[in-house]
Amino acid sequence: MAQDRSLASTLALGIAAGFVGTWLLDRVDWFLYDQQSDEAKAKIRDARPNGMDTAHNLVRMASQALGQEGRGQPDYPKPTPAGLATHYALGIGFSALYAVMRERLPWMKTGGGALFGAGLWAAQDEGLNTLTGLGGDPRDYPWEAHARGLAAHVVFGVALETLLRASDTVAAAQSVHGSINNEGRRAMNGGGGKRNGRGRHERKLAVVTGASSGIGYELAKIAARDGHDLVIAADEATIEHVADELRAHGGQVVAIRADLATDHGVDDLYQAIRRMNRPVDILFANAGRGLGRGFLEQDFHRVLQVINTNVTGTVDLIQRVARDMRARGDGKILITGSVAGLMPGAYHAIYNGTKAFMDSFSFALREELRDTGVSVTCLMPGPTETEFFDRAGMRNTKVGRGKKQDAAEVAQIGYKSLMRDEGSVVAGAQNKMQAAMMRMMPDSAKARQHRSMAEPLPR
Repeated sequence: MAQDRSLASTLALGIAAGFVGTWLLDRVDWFLYDQQSDEAKAKIRDARPNGMDTAHNLVRMASQALGQEGRGQPDYPKPTPAGLATHYALGIGFSALYAVMRERLPWMKTGGGALFGAGLWAAQDEGLNTLTGLGGDPRDYPWEAHARGLAAHVVFGVALETLLRASDTVAAAQSVHGSINNEGRRAMNGGGGKRNGRGRHERKLAVVTGASSGIGYELAKIAARDGHDLVIAADEATIEHVADELRAHGGQVVAIRADLATDHGVDDLYQAIRRMNRPVDILFANAGRGLGRGFLEQDFHRVLQVINTNVTGTVDLIQRVARDMRARGDGKILITGSVAGLMPGAYHAIYNGTKAFMDSFSFALREELRDTGVSVTCLMPGPTETEFFDRAGMRNTKVGRGKKQDAAEVAQIGYKSLMRDEGSVVAGAQNKMQAAMMRMMPDSAKARQHRSMAEPLPR
């Protein structure tokens, strides 16, 4: 655990995290720099002392102190070796300092590292650089430069905290996973005693929507392995084959073929749950559809299917099951949102809009259910290796062809977060970086970036 770590180990972890964080900072900074107008770039060059950034001005000062002529960086963002080495040394130094301070001052972790990143930007870019002559007057820079610097430093801070926290919590995560498995084995062996009126030999019950494939399928497998009986639902006949597979884990599995885009489908699923005559311990509200291409080219019937599946039917089911949980004073709900909900989804507009709703809805419902014994967690994955992109007609896009996260990994992250009663979790370090950056960018820039990922490619 963090409190048992030696100073040398802390510094070593800080150095490693600083290297990664600085690399990510550069990627964000360069990407946003490329989005700026030529006029803004010219203002930045004019505002910088000697036309150079902080690291290269530092190299120049050191060279002059040694009686050597400093070399500049006329073609930003292409660095000289000395400037690049200085830039990384600064990033690693701040990271090592943060790694030590966060163990002695726990409040430093506030905001998952974002507060530290923002504070570093304010202190260094907006203050110290000017006072030391390494940077120009902040008033001479265009607003885009300030926003770019803030976004890049927030990503830097989040990267540091993400990597350091992973080191801190690995033992706790193993402990949580072990306790889940032990509880599941006790349930499979008939142990565990009475809980909420259940019989001594009864297993817990989980409901999973969208369980025929992808993240929902993986969530169902995890729940089955950990001692839950299941009610699984999907709008495909393959749900029966999935049920047969899941029964191999020793529990009862009821499969319902239901289309949650319809009132009838939601009714069928809820009535199947009621026929179990048992309380629902966990609801995995995972069902969802996507729909690619531009909005004006989409069939409106399919548009309504996406809205009714992702929002209307899902919210209807959540309300029914959550009322039962609240009356009982116990239960957990995992809502599959998405990092897509953080950005306007050009060429995937309906889907992103529905996920923005679900991301927001999950936090609102969590607050309403605070102190009732019912917890709500929002799982926010990024691009995941499932059948989603084929079904949405998005395989021929940059995001459809790109590298994606494994569905089993995403499900495990969501399940552990649910068991810890966390409000939300973004699956994967890369997606965490993207989410942090999205919160800093203007909507117009986010929409433009999303278009580059989701617009169909030339065939």
